[in-house]
Amino acid sequence: AWYQRRVRGEEEDWEWVDGSRLNENSYTNWMDKNDVQIQPDMWKGEEGDEGFQLAARLFRKTREMKDESGVWDDTFKNTLHPYVCKFNVPVHYIVYPDLLNWYEAKQSCEDKGFYFAKIRNKAENEKFVAAAQLAFKEDRHDPKFHHENWIWIGATDLNEWNEFRFYDGEEIGFTIPWARKQHDNKTTKEQGSQDHVAVSRWGTWDDSFGNDWKRPYACQCNPNGMEVDEEMERINREWENEEERKKQIKERNKAEKERKKEERKRNKAEREAKKAEKAAEKERKKAEKAAKKAENAKKKAEKAAAKAAAKAAAKERKKAEREAKKAEKAASKEAKKAAKKADKKAFKEAKKAEKAAEKDRKKAEKAAAKAAKKAAKQAKKGGAQIE
Repeated sequence: AWYQRRVRGEEEDWEWVDGSRLNENSYTNWMDKNDVQIQPDMWKGEEGDEGFQLAARLFRKTREMKDESGVWDDTFKNTLHPYVCKFNVPVHYIVYPDLLNWYEAKQSCEDKGFYFAKIRNKAENEKFVAAAQLAFKEDRHDPKFHHENWIWIGATDLNEWNEFRFYDGEEIGFTIPWARKQHDNKTTKEQGSQDHVAVSRWGTWDDSFGNDWKRPYACQCNPNGMEVDEEMERINREWENEEERKKQIKERNKAEKERKKEERKRNKAEREAKKAEKAAEKERKKAEKAAKKAENAKKKAEKAAAKAAAKAAAKERKKAEREAKKAEKAASKEAKKAAKKADKKAFKEAKKAEKAAEKDRKKAEKAAAKAAKKAAKQAKKGGAQIE
């Protein structure tokens, strides 16, 4: 890694890029051999090199060169090496603008020797926002949920739904500044559930799809978090007090809303009851009217039935009378016919009787004549005898 320095011809003239010089009291670790310092050697380069070796480099630790790990050497400024930066401000979070998903971001932090960022209180949340401002020079994007506005941190609810903790199980011990209407635990068939946390450049939190969405991410240097000073304690205290105040107001508003809701519900029930009572009264009157109408209809029907019955009875009576007259006429006719027949029969019988009587008379007369003749004959015979 580069520790760039500037030289003015002599070894003691080495200085840092901020202008502070190395002296006999400064820490150095120049390369030596057999306890004899051999660097910097101020070697002048060949054609194509940039003059003298005016920059310093540090050997990283390797298995083959354990003894030389961390030693310094001078080299040319145009030589390509990895490099190390020194932050000009106190730093805990490092925000990387590279777009990765949540799991790639966690692995990237670990590969760099850092830890996936944890935000343990409101003061750290503000320092996180400051670190994000260092990473992004441009303004925030529109719309608000543009991926480059949100930065992955090491929080998730994968272990217990809707209970967000840090990736190693550590609980989040402060009131989280969720974005408006978040967290919503949105779930889709393609992306699953929003189980991973991203923090906006302005400090609000959101649950997101950690598998699919590519976003910037944040690492931290110290796994144990930041040492909380008085200023941070003040920020945290004011935040929690304000959140508690908002919570109480929200609860009061919710209770008031519930009270008004219950009052509206009660008023509505009363209105519905009155409406039902009015409707029942209307139905009762309607029923009474219908009953009265039915009664009238019944009476009318009964009257009509009686009238119809009377009419039918009269009709039947007249019909019966006609039938009786007809029967009487027929009977009279039959009687006359019978009488005529009887008269005829009687006449015939009389004639027959008369004829029989005449016959009997004649027979009697004949018998009487015969008897008289016989008597005369007898008488004549008797007289003769007397003589």
